[in-house]
Amino acid sequence: MIRLIVLLLGAQALHRQRRALQLFGWFWIIVGVLMLIDVLQDGRSLLALDALALMLALEGVVAISAALVIGGSGRPVLLKGLGFIFMAFLVLDVPADGNIVSSVVFGSALLLDGVVRIASSTVIQHSRWKIVALAGSGELLLSLMIFIGWPAPHRMTVPFCLGLMMILSGWALLRISRRLMHFTLNRQDTESPSHTATQPLTVYVWTPLGTAKDARRRYIVDRYIAAVDGSGVISTGHAALERAPDIYISHYPRDEIDRSAQDFRRLLHAGEQNNVAGRFLPSLQQETAEWCPPDKHIHFCRYNSSALRTFWQHYRQDDTYNLTRRNCSTTVISALDSALEGVLGGRQLWRRFLMLLLDPNLWVLAMLRSRGESMTWTPGLVLDYTRMLKQVTERQDQRWLLKLRKLAQRLAAIPRRQRRQKF
Repeated sequence: MIRLIVLLLGAQALHRQRRALQLFGWFWIIVGVLMLIDVLQDGRSLLALDALALMLALEGVVAISAALVIGGSGRPVLLKGLGFIFMAFLVLDVPADGNIVSSVVFGSALLLDGVVRIASSTVIQHSRWKIVALAGSGELLLSLMIFIGWPAPHRMTVPFCLGLMMILSGWALLRISRRLMHFTLNRQDTESPSHTATQPLTVYVWTPLGTAKDARRRYIVDRYIAAVDGSGVISTGHAALERAPDIYISHYPRDEIDRSAQDFRRLLHAGEQNNVAGRFLPSLQQETAEWCPPDKHIHFCRYNSSALRTFWQHYRQDDTYNLTRRNCSTTVISALDSALEGVLGGRQLWRRFLMLLLDPNLWVLAMLRSRGESMTWTPGLVLDYTRMLKQVTERQDQRWLLKLRKLAQRLAAIPRRQRRQKF
C-alpha cells in the first residue's frame, strides 16, 4: 500500500519530504509495536478499531445507497459496499462471541491466500517468486497462530493483524525513503499530471467470458483467469490502452499461442523458454475488425501524457511477448503507472498522504495490485484495478462530497420521473 501511495504522489514530490517520510516510518513502526504489546497484555483499548469499523460501515452504506439508486449497472458498486460492511463487522469489537467469527474469517483468508501465493509462485516462477512463496509461508504460519489463539487471544485477532500490518508498512516506508535519498531529480519540463487533459486516457478490457463462445461458467475462474468454451479452447481475454489520436497500446503474440488445457500449465511459467515474438496493433478499429469490440472501458482525465508517450517510445522497441511476465495486461499496468505517477502530488502533500492512508478504496486497490504482482496481471484484475484506481485518483479531495451529491441528485430525480409517468 505504501508503494502505491508513493506512486500516486510521485517520487519528485516526495523527494523533498524524504526525511519526514523516514520519521513517519519509524513512528508507524513504533505505533504498531505498541499495539502488539497492548494486545499481548490483553489490552482493552479498542476504541480506534471501533472508529475504523464505523468509517468502513459509512463507506459501505454510501456505496450501497448509490448502487440501489443506479439500478442494474451499479452491481460492482453494490458488491463493494457489501464488502465494506462485512469488513466493518469483522473489525468491530463484539464481546458476546469473543470475536470468534472474525478470527475464523481472518485465519481462513490468510490460509487460502498463502496457499494461492505458494502454488502460483511455484508454477509461474517470475523473478520474485521465492519472495512471494516466503510471504505465503508467513501467511500460513500466521493463520495457524490465529486458529490456535496464540500469542493473541481470538478477541484480539484484528488489532494483532493490524499491528503487524503497521510494522510492515512502516518498514516499507523506511526502505522507500532510503531509496529517495539516492533519487536523482529529472529537471526536464513535463506536463503536470494533475492537469485535466483534452483527450481522455482509456483502458479497454475484453473479459475472458465475453470473448469465449458458449463458455462453461466457472465463477471467479472465468472472471480473473480464463474461460473455456464448448470446444475446450481457453480464452484469457485481453486489455489495451489508448490515448487518442497517436497512442494505442495493445500487445499480442505474433503467432497465436496454443492454449489447450493440456499445455496451459507449461505456458504459465515465466521463464525465457516461453518468450515468443510479439506485435503491437495500431488501432482499436483494426483490433475490433479482426476480433470483437471490448466488453468494458474506463476513462481517466488526469494523467501525464508526456510520461505516457515516453514510456511507449521505449517499450515498443522490444516486442517480446510472455504469457505471464510480459503480456497485454502487464503492459497496460506499466503504461498506467507511467501516466499516473504523481497524479495526486503537488501542494498539501501530507494532507493527501494521510487521506490516501485512510481511504478504504486504496486498501482494496493495494490488495488487487498485490494479487497482480504476486501472480500475474490478467484482464479481469486489470478491470477491477482500473475501476478502483479511477475512484482513488479522480476528484480525491471531494470523494465523499461527490458521492453524497450524486446520491441526492439521483434520489431527487426519482419523484420527477414518477410525476412525468402519471401525466
